[in-house]
Amino acid sequence: MSYESNFAPTTTDKGNVFDQTYNTFSPSSDQPAKPGSTTQPRRDFGERPEAPKPFNQQGISPDHAFDDAYNLLPSRRPFDGKEGPFDSKFNSLNKPGDFPAFKGRPQPFNQNGEVGKMYIDERSGLVLGMEFTAGSRTGQKQVFERDASGSLSKMHFLTPGQERAPSNYSIFEKGDSGWTSKPAGQSVPGCKHLQIKDGTISGDFKINGKGDFSYESADKQTKNILRLNGEKDFFNMREYSRERESINGQKNTTYWSGYEWLPGQKETVATGITKVTFQQQPAKPGSGELPKPAYTIRDANCNGFQVEFTTEKTAYKVENWNHGKMTRVHNGATDTIYSTGTQDSKGHLQWRKGQEKVESGQRVVQFNDVQDATKVAAGEIPQGAIINLQSGEVTSVYANGTRLTADNYGQTKQIAYRNQQTIEILRDTNNEFRGFKRSDGTLILKGADTNLTSGPQGGAAWAVQRPGQQAVQFTGVLRHGNSGAFEVLNAGNEGVSVTSEGAISTKIGGKIVNDTVQPATPEPRPNETRTPGSSDVQPPKSDAPQQVKPDEPLKPGDAQPGDKRPDKSNVTDAQLLALAAKHKVNARVLAQARERAEKQGLAQTFTEQNVDKLLELATKHKLIGDFTDGGVSSMSRPGAVAGKLIPELLAEPDTAVGKLQTQMRANLQKALRDGGAPQTAIDRALQTMDQRFSSLRTNTQPFIKELKTALVAQPSTPQPIPEVTPTPGPKNR
Repeated sequence: MSYESNFAPTTTDKGNVFDQTYNTFSPSSDQPAKPGSTTQPRRDFGERPEAPKPFNQQGISPDHAFDDAYNLLPSRRPFDGKEGPFDSKFNSLNKPGDFPAFKGRPQPFNQNGEVGKMYIDERSGLVLGMEFTAGSRTGQKQVFERDASGSLSKMHFLTPGQERAPSNYSIFEKGDSGWTSKPAGQSVPGCKHLQIKDGTISGDFKINGKGDFSYESADKQTKNILRLNGEKDFFNMREYSRERESINGQKNTTYWSGYEWLPGQKETVATGITKVTFQQQPAKPGSGELPKPAYTIRDANCNGFQVEFTTEKTAYKVENWNHGKMTRVHNGATDTIYSTGTQDSKGHLQWRKGQEKVESGQRVVQFNDVQDATKVAAGEIPQGAIINLQSGEVTSVYANGTRLTADNYGQTKQIAYRNQQTIEILRDTNNEFRGFKRSDGTLILKGADTNLTSGPQGGAAWAVQRPGQQAVQFTGVLRHGNSGAFEVLNAGNEGVSVTSEGAISTKIGGKIVNDTVQPATPEPRPNETRTPGSSDVQPPKSDAPQQVKPDEPLKPGDAQPGDKRPDKSNVTDAQLLALAAKHKVNARVLAQARERAEKQGLAQTFTEQNVDKLLELATKHKLIGDFTDGGVSSMSRPGAVAGKLIPELLAEPDTAVGKLQTQMRANLQKALRDGGAPQTAIDRALQTMDQRFSSLRTNTQPFIKELKTALVAQPSTPQPIPEVTPTPGPKNR
């Protein structure tokens, strides 16, 4: 939700390393996603961040453990005329005529002179075969067989022979201990540095939807990628190096700097410890370029990483990436920062200051940087994290109770909401995002899983299927909100929305389907944990029920028992007077709303910009009359009683009316009961109130929906940018 909702600037004017561009992210070996909408999603779910461009530098050979000589396969003895058609070795060859036929839908490609067809499975979208008709691989054919999970189980390669020699047909099949070839001793076309023992290739092969074929070693330390455009990449994660080979055979080697791949000089400090000194190039004035690091040190023995910026007098060091803890030194001051388990919109893993407690193999962190208080309260970043010290898995806990579980790079795997529903993030065998599955069986599927082709510009194909109902299909763009909220909408704002409380609503073809409202669990408190050994945060004790006088409705500015602590608003009296004059409302109403927001801990969303937008939309939807006095007006009007909910509408537009209904229902019931009314009369009065609130929801839905969209779209109030860091660990997937 890697959560895909935190939008941050890409750089500061000064290019400071503490800018959020240095919120750590790990280099992906996949190609960047195609440009989408201007609102970028958080990258734990969707497409990968853009890969840096290669540098023109001669390559540096990998270390001895991955030298070509180490991986040599026994080759067949050349035909010398003594072997005949009845020789056993002759008969072990596969006959080119037996090469299997292609299956799936043919999809033509032409990239960098590499021309041919990919064959795509209609249902899953997975690649079943490749055929090259022009380019460096002219004549090559590949057919892939897959198991029930979609993983490769058997591979067929047909390669044209040289100088009129017959084509070579090789088969690779996956077994319990790895991959074996027929005939024995065959090399996979395009791959090098394979880990081989006793004729068996350990590790695994994949081919993604873009046609990029890859091999990753069993220990996850090396990875080869043969891209559809003919380029080859070899990643050595022991030293964080990448060797890139162009289609014409030119090579260059770059190293991970903590933020990007840069050229540098490598030296081996000790066994498993590599130091890279980067070439220093002055930044161009006004270019926004980031300062280049002086050197990095990669310790493969303990999965550690260190980077130092000499000119900035700054250094970052992590002892073990899976521990989610980093030491930062700047101008002689030392801080400790922790992984939040979430990524921002650029795919950068976010780190923050906090207070930790280690118990039973996990680190429990409460983020306490005062500069982050507003973002924590708004759900832009979590208020705490639970880090598994063995796997690096992180559970991010938000202020509203939502929990996101992610891997050690911030790629989200599951969302747990306060309404007891959980959503699993669906990915295919290539780790490509495919959609969501809620615990009640509801599916929200993207792309090939919907059995649809790509939609019109600005949207991909999606489908929503609720349990026991027919799937509905539409096109839309995925956008992420705060605290686990997200939506997939088209240009007409139709599609599917999931709130931060976990409720799903769809509007497709003008038909609206909403979830039944479910009770929410209490909010977690910042410093409460379960007993040692637990992997969760302990739920708090329930707040005491609110006590309200039966004959007096709740007024703006009234704080109830259980309300949050006071929090000062940044909106001045002069600003409130200006807003009141602009929208022709009573300034006292806005002053009371500010006071109520402060007492309920909602000051972070009660901003001049948000109040201005709310009143503007109220005028547009002819509801401004309900914001003139802030009282409970006649419920016969469409927006009645909404006027007393300014702080709540700005904080949680979807739940504001529902919370008011619960409160007013309790007030009315208590007043009638204390007045001696019979139960039948009480029931009739409550039924009438429920009907009026139902009508109120219907009549104010357009206003609330537009308000919600407007608040998300507005840039947040500028806050001091917390110090953040380059990443220790490149992605290796």
